[in-house]
Amino acid sequence: MVLLREKNDFNASKTLVLPVWERLQKLENWFLDEIYLINNIFFLFDLNTGITMIKSALKSIERYSSYQNIYTLKIALNLNLVYLKLFNNEAHLALALVDETIHHCELVKRYDLMAITYIRKGLLNFSLNKNDNESITYGLSILRILKIDDIHIEMEKEIEQFMR
Repeated sequence: MVLLREKNDFNASKTLVLPVWERLQKLENWFLDEIYLINNIFFLFDLNTGITMIKSALKSIERYSSYQNIYTLKIALNLNLVYLKLFNNEAHLALALVDETIHHCELVKRYDLMAITYIRKGLLNFSLNKNDNESITYGLSILRILKIDDIHIEMEKEIEQFMR
């Protein structure tokens, strides 16, 4: 990740993590550290591989459901999967996941992640030709009230990207 951040070399970064993915995809279950790793490298791969990685991580995370802070990781994985489904024109497959994610955000009081989830819910509905400006507006309002300007800016870009 340092290589990607400092040198902006996407291909070199992927080359470094490819052997990790090749090893992990052969395993039935992953350790928690491996799930965190997948959450940080999935975007280096093509869309279908990224979706496979996130789905496998979500399956493996169930073993850790009694861990105290596991919901935040599950929320992150869900949000990443929703994003990939949105990007892959599979919004209809992600709507149920959004409602689950909102519930998890409420449980752990992660209102920043809840805001992102509401925005993505609105984008999913938009891609299904349903008007859901309320979800997008609600998510942006949460970010504005919490004064989380950096995420607000990124979500505005995401909204523009998907609502073109």
